[in-house]
Amino acid sequence: MKQDSELMEWPKVLLVHKKLQWIYDRDKAALLSVVILYYSYFYASLLELPSIFSSSGSIVSAIGLLLTLKHNFLSSMKNPKEAVSKHNQYSRFGSAHMMEIPGVVNPTIIALKDEYVGILLVLLGGITNGYGGFLPLLGSGT
Repeated sequence: MKQDSELMEWPKVLLVHKKLQWIYDRDKAALLSVVILYYSYFYASLLELPSIFSSSGSIVSAIGLLLTLKHNFLSSMKNPKEAVSKHNQYSRFGSAHMMEIPGVVNPTIIALKDEYVGILLVLLGGITNGYGGFLPLLGSGT
């Protein structure tokens, strides 16, 4: 592993994209959650499929997870120097050259990549758990 020998590249993460920033506003996230619950209940009643409403809970959970991660993981992805300081427990006025030291920066990058993959897996699992039952299985003929 190149953790101590050369400086790794800072990861690019989809969750901090400008077009997704609106979901991290607490009021918009809450409103979106209510809208999802309302419409899923409406369609569940209309189609007489209660699983549609129960499945909407996984989407609301995913929105809640993203909102929860806003202040730790997502802020770290936007500000590499703050992430390195936080991860290595340096003060904000630490070494001016700490961002150039692979032994300091690389463990932070590895930790952020681990958190990112974990977040993606939680989201994928929640969505699959919620809506996976609606996908037709191979060879089932439906």
